[in-house]
Amino acid sequence: MSELVIIEGLPCVDLIGKIATDHIINQLDMQYFGEVSGDELPQIALFGGPDPDVKPPVRLFADVGQIHPQASGHPP
Repeated sequence: MSELVIIEGLPCVDLIGKIATDHIINQLDMQYFGEVSGDELPQIALFGGPDPDVKPPVRLFADVGQIHPQASGHPP
């Protein structure tokens, strides 16, 4: 992995950040890679749409072909 690009899409009142980030993830065919958790983040989960699985609020996605073999995260 020679180059890392982070795209952050936190929702605001109109949810445009979340919508735009979801669009980028879908267009680049990125896969769920891991999550971010910590004492300062609220203990909430999200679910909805056709996928019935409960998801953490802060998720990481990656181009699976670009994941370094020694990365600590893992796809589900």
